[in-house]
Amino acid sequence: PTTTTTTTFGSSGAHDTDAAGSVRTVAPPALRKRLLICAPSNTAVDELLTRLTAGVLDGTGELRQVKIVRLGEPLEGAAQAICRLTLDFQIEERVKLDESWGKLNLAKEQIRNLEREISTFPRQVESFYDSTTGERTLTKEQQRQRAVHTDLATQRQVKVWAELCLERARNALRQQILLEADIVGTTLSGSGRKQFLDLALNNDVVFDTAIIDEAAQTTEPSCLIPLRLGCRRLVLVGDPRQLPATVLCKAAALAGLGRSLFERLERADHEVVMLTIQYRMHPEIRQFPSQFFYQNLLTDAQQAKTISLISIPIGNATSSHRAPPQLLAREAREEGEVDDNLLELSPVTLLDLRSGGGISGG
Repeated sequence: PTTTTTTTFGSSGAHDTDAAGSVRTVAPPALRKRLLICAPSNTAVDELLTRLTAGVLDGTGELRQVKIVRLGEPLEGAAQAICRLTLDFQIEERVKLDESWGKLNLAKEQIRNLEREISTFPRQVESFYDSTTGERTLTKEQQRQRAVHTDLATQRQVKVWAELCLERARNALRQQILLEADIVGTTLSGSGRKQFLDLALNNDVVFDTAIIDEAAQTTEPSCLIPLRLGCRRLVLVGDPRQLPATVLCKAAALAGLGRSLFERLERADHEVVMLTIQYRMHPEIRQFPSQFFYQNLLTDAQQAKTISLISIPIGNATSSHRAPPQLLAREAREEGEVDDNLLELSPVTLLDLRSGGGISGG
């Protein structure tokens, strides 16, 4: 199908300059059409989905709860709310309702008990010799042991059968949960996994809209991956005035792969929606990026105006003489897993000492 592309950008902290905010713009009133939300990293995906767990606004402005599925594994230590959104977690929660789940657990318990009983058997039990018939007859102990081994074999067969039934149930649930989802979130690379593609394409899991967050910091080939799912609309959200995508291969960079799809569309005069209200920076800090990068278009939300900008006495400056914001070099040196950034550390330490804060160890 033909894909319509929308590009949205604003400075860091601008209102709705993320995929979570874009959902409120592109989501149809009843949210019957499925949304695919992607980002380059697991951290970004988890952050977006965390915001959406509170619900989204429908066409009437009402807050609605939506069914969200997180594909792939979140980062270690992720919030429980995110872990509960994963496809695997939702499958396991539902599969517990299958009768085979109870049979499997019962079989496992029986197997443990029988194996424990077998471990107590004497290593050798002599059979009873019947002089009248010339045959050896099993003693009661031998009969008991044989019955226990027979029960163990039976329970192991039950376990195998129950596991097969549960695997079929999981496959059915995997399809059902995706079909029921309003929003599916995954990394860009995760959207191209064969397992997901096969499942989506073979079961008519159609995504009306794909939203890519941090699109201006993502290479163009990465942004093309979710398009394989046949979305009808593509929304790119990002800030092309920030650092571009990282391309380590020089040949790839020379070939233009360091340019994002967002940037290419912007240069081709594709209509770009700029979001100008920012919520994070104090107005005095906002002034610099607005002037040098955003044509003085950034404005401050009311909550940004209330952000405290601590006045630190430097030299002969007093509380009535506020020092202007300063730009600090952030050159760093990486050695293994250790980042060394003395150029940034030195002035921060100096300001802390002069403000009387002191430096704590650890």
